[in-house]
Amino acid sequence: MNLPLSVILVGALLISLALLLLPAPGEQVRQSSTEARTVTGGPDLTIMDASVRAFGEDGAVSWSLRSPRIAYHLDGRLAFTAPNMLMQNDLGANLRASAGLGTLEEAGEQETIILYSQVRAQLEGGEQLSDQVKFNTERLIIRDQGRQVKAPGSVHIRSHAIDTRAAELDLNLQKQILLLASSSEEHVTTRIEPMVIFE
Repeated sequence: MNLPLSVILVGALLISLALLLLPAPGEQVRQSSTEARTVTGGPDLTIMDASVRAFGEDGAVSWSLRSPRIAYHLDGRLAFTAPNMLMQNDLGANLRASAGLGTLEEAGEQETIILYSQVRAQLEGGEQLSDQVKFNTERLIIRDQGRQVKAPGSVHIRSHAIDTRAAELDLNLQKQILLLASSSEEHVTTRIEPMVIFE
């Protein structure tokens, strides 16, 4: 099949124009990374090795948080890397928590702190607590100026000779009330190690 020379030239011209309009491979990578930064909304300010404190209405510190890297966004969001947090009430009960990552968001006057990625926490002190209670979970939600703490996922709790697993945890630090919940996949189970009376 013989094609006229004019058809071949027009086809070659169209292919050349299409190639000119396509961006070079390096430009494609630069463009996609710029778009990714726009979509994810990178921080407006990064603070290294800093701490954040919140004060109650009486002027006392209700919680404090330390992080090697805090990312600040102009909409008020904070993102923490490897946060270490301390929540305390006026009865002397303290909850220490650490995680791989964390965020703080404000809605009006209400703030919500979320710690996630291998959360480790320790409850100590207070009038009703004679021993330390430690627990691990993947996500911890903190509200009401550090007084209300919730683990909406599977949690493992340890205290002296007692080992407990549950689907959820709800802690009121002010009232020193710890509630555990089960789900269809995971029930609340407690194992008590026998105490050694005679050696």
